[in-house]
Amino acid sequence: MHISVKQKTSIQYLILNGFELAVETLQLWIDRHHHRQQLSELSDHMLKDIGISKADVYKEIRKPFWK
Repeated sequence: MHISVKQKTSIQYLILNGFELAVETLQLWIDRHHHRQQLSELSDHMLKDIGISKADVYKEIRKPFWK
């Protein structure tokens, strides 16, 4: 079986694109975890200032990292 240069380029592009997508997804999950951790550490006064209740915080931090 012979693979043309054009096919090799397409395969390389698909692999690279898939890898980039995986890295971006992983970074998004890490960011969500970090932001939820920060949210959970805010004081009642700070939460009131930004208009978020403790119930809102609890609901947010209980979400899985992929949501």
